[in-house]
Amino acid sequence: TRYIARASNSERACAGRRAPRATRATLRRGVRPAGHNLRRRRRRRPRGGRAVAAHWASGACSGGGTVRRARWVMDAALRPLVLSPGLSDLALFNLDLHTGDTLQTLRSYFHFCCQCRDLFVTTSCFAAWKKEKCTNGSAKLIPAVPAGGCGGNGAPGGEPCCVFFFDDNINLHLASAGAPGTKGICNLRDVNTGEYIDFSVGSNGFVCERLFRHTLVHHSTRYRNVLVQANILEAMSNADYFTSIIEKYSHPGEKLIIYMDVNGTILWSDSIMGLGPTELVLEAMASLTQVRPKAAFEFVWPDCPPVKVEKPVDLKQLMNDISRDNKQVFASHLKLDTAVGMLRILEPRAEFGWGELVETFSPEEFGSAFDAYMVELRKQDSGEGVVGHGITRSWFRCLQKCKEAGHALVINSFGMDTQAVVRRSTPEEASRVMHVAVNFEMWSERDTTKFLAQFQEEERTWAASASSRAGVAASASAAGGAPPAPPD
Repeated sequence: TRYIARASNSERACAGRRAPRATRATLRRGVRPAGHNLRRRRRRRPRGGRAVAAHWASGACSGGGTVRRARWVMDAALRPLVLSPGLSDLALFNLDLHTGDTLQTLRSYFHFCCQCRDLFVTTSCFAAWKKEKCTNGSAKLIPAVPAGGCGGNGAPGGEPCCVFFFDDNINLHLASAGAPGTKGICNLRDVNTGEYIDFSVGSNGFVCERLFRHTLVHHSTRYRNVLVQANILEAMSNADYFTSIIEKYSHPGEKLIIYMDVNGTILWSDSIMGLGPTELVLEAMASLTQVRPKAAFEFVWPDCPPVKVEKPVDLKQLMNDISRDNKQVFASHLKLDTAVGMLRILEPRAEFGWGELVETFSPEEFGSAFDAYMVELRKQDSGEGVVGHGITRSWFRCLQKCKEAGHALVINSFGMDTQAVVRRSTPEEASRVMHVAVNFEMWSERDTTKFLAQFQEEERTWAASASSRAGVAASASAAGGAPPAPPD
């Protein structure tokens, strides 16, 4: 249980130490090396004869059991990440995706996800994404699984596998949504070849469907991948939002890997952008509000450059255009009075609709819809209590069903609110949930500081615990005895 070589100088300083207890516990829960004879859990019978309804109970992970060495995880391109001495007991790892053997890293990461049967976190590299102008080709890594399986064997262990990705910024409404050079959030890579997979409609067997009113889904006949442009307004209004989508597109007997964004998908706040519930709800509504010009015209807003409107455009894009893609200026427009004011200026020259839906609405109806969503938001918060504050009820239901069935649920975010979600989702095991940071050495100082700040509560808890243990040891020594050994 010693760290192996091939580590950086800072990691070599850890040589001779056992893997942190939380890390060992994390590995015991979810991972086993390839090649083991794995005993599958006995599957539950479908209730009421409905295979789909019982699918959540039939997804036993093939990767249970204990890993007695940290070596396998290291071989899977994951290396321990020690942020400070007080956090050495947390399960933090660094994943090298953007340098070296990208295909091997992809395969190792996919294999790890397949073997997990619980919650863990991946924080993607915002610096690498920003360097490539926020395009799909360098965004969040999502393994693309061929319909025939990986080399004909499906997930490791011979189990068929289906990968879901929920994100509000995946931009499936664009004609070239899945191209590598399109602004987007999904870096879809074939696990056999490492090649980028275009998920635009008509490419690689992908087609588009609309669910609820505003949720778009791309799925393929050639790949077992389901990409969902999530809508937090619908996720907030429907407790079965995520589970119903998963049940619709998954097959009984498949191992499911579900990648879930945080900000604007399950959490209505964003600490990096400084956005609260009001701003995120307005941003979601603005992205759905289609401005349909009656004829070409120039839109002028005080202290902003004029923008020509010639064809239908969503209000969020219009806000971005007058802000010249300045995020601080854009955030300043996310106020109800500002949004309604813009619509009133636009009203004589344009009509407004919810996405592609035919019916139109007025600026006043936009305000009424916002008030209704805020009432629903407060209702959910009061229903879930302090633990669920700011998180959709549909997330908790999805998490519960994934845990019961042994599927992998991966929080995948560029933001720094992941540990807050973990603490509210699994308060008893928050310090044991594994975190993978993608190319941490490339991160900006801002992101590094924010990432560290997430775990300061765990560090304070660790310090208090260490102080308590020292007091017990001192008392035992004074009494001529030895302190009890900590549980493994």
